[in-house]
Amino acid sequence: MDLKRGNTQVFYVTVPSSIATDGTVMYFMAKIKPDDDKNDSMALISKSSTDKSDIGDNVRFRFELNPNDTNKIDFANKSVLELAGEFEIRTPEGKVYSAPGKNKYIKVKVYADIRRGGTL
Repeated sequence: MDLKRGNTQVFYVTVPSSIATDGTVMYFMAKIKPDDDKNDSMALISKSSTDKSDIGDNVRFRFELNPNDTNKIDFANKSVLELAGEFEIRTPEGKVYSAPGKNKYIKVKVYADIRRGGTL
């Protein structure tokens, strides 16, 4: 997944409707590396979505990253930062599903910008 710091970006995630019942929330989080951070304070990107639509036997969640979701990322004079990302589905029944599973993560590349999004 490629993102540009400070930009508005929309992406979609499709999952089987059997695990996305009414009231389900999907989360997206990206960190420098997987860790044991109990309150996720080390997350550089953290977003949730309940915006979903049915597509046959699947449910499609819509995520919209706004400039404030990535503006605070510090690149330490680099032009790109590679993060480990994960989607998590939480149902009202208390079930939790992560994607990708096991010790796999989404490679999230965040590119530095020339001008930060927002007002001057």
